[in-house]
Amino acid sequence: MQSDGGRQLPLTAAGSHGGALPGAIGTALEDAVVEAIGALPGVTVHRNQVRRATLPGGARVLTGIGGKGAPDLVAEVRAADGRTLLVWLECKANTGALNPDQKRWHAAAEYERRHVVIIREVADALDAVRNFQAESPIRALERRIEELTAERDGLMDVLAKSTREVTDLRAQLAGVVS
Repeated sequence: MQSDGGRQLPLTAAGSHGGALPGAIGTALEDAVVEAIGALPGVTVHRNQVRRATLPGGARVLTGIGGKGAPDLVAEVRAADGRTLLVWLECKANTGALNPDQKRWHAAAEYERRHVVIIREVADALDAVRNFQAESPIRALERRIEELTAERDGLMDVLAKSTREVTDLRAQLAGVVS
């Protein structure tokens, strides 16, 4: 444990507070998040371990997706309208803060309008995924407009048919009266 202004904070890897990998506390949060949101229908979650590696030939590579600073987890979430959304989840236990690489990645992600959420507890992840699964208010309005347009078009067809019938009946009536 380390002290932070009189508070005892759990110690993770390299003396950081609340970071995800490879610290034990962050990993426990990741495990719990993977288990919880992975159990939801329409959700597939992947660990995103971005690490440096050296290949047998000596080449150095970066593993994972998104590059340096990318979030810990990537979830594919089926939305109510049938689309599959990619949601990046950065797990930060306790008071963990983004490091400089993560800050740059998150800023770029925001600019690119990617879905990125910082998770401090399992409930945060569940809420975020359920929000992405829910139909957006804009999509709900678009869907309602489509329904009303189809209903109007159907009524216009009925009105056109009724107008033809009235015209035919008037013609018959005119023939009988004259």
